[in-house]
Amino acid sequence: MFGCRNGMSVGQWLATDGPMYIFVILWLISNVILFITTYQKYHQDQFTFLRFYVNKGLPIARGAASMLNFNCALILVPVCRNLVNVLRGLFEVPRQSRECGRVCGCGDVQALLT
Repeated sequence: MFGCRNGMSVGQWLATDGPMYIFVILWLISNVILFITTYQKYHQDQFTFLRFYVNKGLPIARGAASMLNFNCALILVPVCRNLVNVLRGLFEVPRQSRECGRVCGCGDVQALLT
């Protein structure tokens, strides 16, 4: 929960729970800023014809889509890094067989993973 626990000073709370709350606040602020900027972009006069049919649905949908793209990227970046590390561990071979792999043609994949 938010706030200091039993007998914790503010400094101790900032050291233990502070980073989590700071991350959540920064994440919320970035989502709100992203939505507002995208909403304003699609609320301009250049999209008047489209807004005639969908009214305020276009800027709201595009704002939500940009937030969704941002949040998916936040999730996929660490997942892709872990996938690359797993693949790197699968193809970890001794130095002598790396030379043989380059001769056989499969060294290109190993070179990309190392």
